[in-house]
Amino acid sequence: MQLQIDRKPPEIPFENSSGAMIEQSDNLTFMSNFPDEHFQLIVTSPPYNLGKEYESKRSLPEYLKM
Repeated sequence: MQLQIDRKPPEIPFENSSGAMIEQSDNLTFMSNFPDEHFQLIVTSPPYNLGKEYESKRSLPEYLKM
């Protein structure tokens, strides 16, 4: 089953002969479009909670509650 999702093309050149997909969106919204166990591999960009300028640094117990 192939699910079509309207999205902007990536701003960098991307060859899609492999069927791979690059998606920048809210993860919960995006993933809700697929059935359980649909993906074989997901690549993310950790590390998280390091106090980078685009995130709020939290204590470990506070971070783990999220």
